[in-house]
Amino acid sequence: MEFKISEKRLGRQKRESMLAAVFLVLVMVAGGAGIVGPALGIKRIAAGVAYVLLIGLILIWVRKDFLETRRNMQNHRLILENGKIVFENGAIRQELDLQRVHSVRFRRKGGQVRSILVDIEKGRGFKIEGYEGMEEIARIVLEKVDSSIITP
Repeated sequence: MEFKISEKRLGRQKRESMLAAVFLVLVMVAGGAGIVGPALGIKRIAAGVAYVLLIGLILIWVRKDFLETRRNMQNHRLILENGKIVFENGAIRQELDLQRVHSVRFRRKGGQVRSILVDIEKGRGFKIEGYEGMEEIARIVLEKVDSSIITP
């Protein structure tokens, strides 16, 4: 079965990026007012312009980073097939055999599965969260792994 990242997760990523952009704009306004100040001179004006250009470049970078992250998230797929978890993002494909899993924990909120913590080795693992159909993913993982490695 194939699962995509949920629209709710994409919306949260968009809000976080917008919040970062708003914060940068506020810093730009406050810093620009502090640089220019009441006594205008050529050095203060040049510093203010340089400051605004620098913050503008940072805002362009934040927007580019957001669009790239969103594109990567939209292309990302979680596939559960033949006892394997497959993470696919464009041409990149990573597979994990569920027999290598040491422990699985389900995090629930309001009775629904919010995330699945999968430990591969001691101190190494990953979290599955933000996908459409988390309940279905949890059901399939429960079927495929040994019940002795599931921790409450």
